Amino acid sequence: MAQKVKDEDKMYLRDDIATMILGDPNHKDYVASIIALTIGLDKKYVMENLEYYNGKLFENIKQKHSEADSIFEIPDGYINIEVNYNSYKEGKIKNTVYVLHLVIRQTKPNEPYKNIKKVWQINLNNFDYYGKNDFIYHSTVMSEKYHLKHDDLFEIVDINLDFLVSLDYTEIAKLNEEDLKWLLYVFVCKDKNLRQKIYQDNEMMERVGEKMKELSGDFDERLFYNKEEFQKRAAYLEGQDDEKVKIAKAMLDKSNVSYISEVTGLSIKEVEALKNEKES
Repeated sequence: MAQKVKDEDKMYLRDDIATMILGDPNHKDYVASIIALTIGLDKKYVMENLEYYNGKLFENIKQKHSEADSIFEIPDGYINIEVNYNSYKEGKIKNTVYVLHLVIRQTKPNEPYKNIKKVWQINLNNFDYYGKNDFIYHSTVMSEKYHLKHDDLFEIVDINLDFLVSLDYTEIAKLNEEDLKWLLYVFVCKDKNLRQKIYQDNEMMERVGEKMKELSGDFDERLFYNKEEFQKRAAYLEGQDDEKVKIAKAMLDKSNVSYISEVTGLSIKEVEALKNEKES
């Protein structure tokens, strides 16, 4: 009999909790498995060479979006894993900015650009980024007309966790740790009986499950929200930009640009643009 995750048993993982799981060296094998399957490298090679990297992208600099969730390094390049539970404009831009930061920070005076390593941005999304009902999307910079890759400096991978919810439990049960769907199903199903059937006798996944419980005093309430709550929060965050602009405009006559930027979170350049627009 077909068995899918029921609405009440769906889970939507918070990014801060996921970061603590992925950033824990005790789960290096789990992270290495996700990375290897996502970007097409040998798991043993990734496991042996994976280094945990400082999440601070710019040291001693007040730079917007300068701290990422989980950054790792291998000889081939850098991997940043972000968990995104809301789909909103600023969040999508933020993830692209992380990629650019990781590329730019490798540039050094008098050093050749050929030494710059590739950057992979892996987004674990609780939504379908392109709306095409697919599980995984690989994106690079390429020619629109000829579909030729411009360069191989970075790659963005969007994984649709919500896709897993639509799968029959028996489909997942037939898989193993060599399949990305199997590895990530733990993030979308809170039915403990189903999870035990899928991950029974797998020591790596048992450790991941125990870590989830450890990080949450109340497993159901702290780790997960229902989708309606996510959508409300996404709408709120999407509207924040408009609200910031309104506040900034109201402050222009009585406050300086730096103070307005600090209060609203808008950049100095954005506030100056609003000031020039008002004066013109």
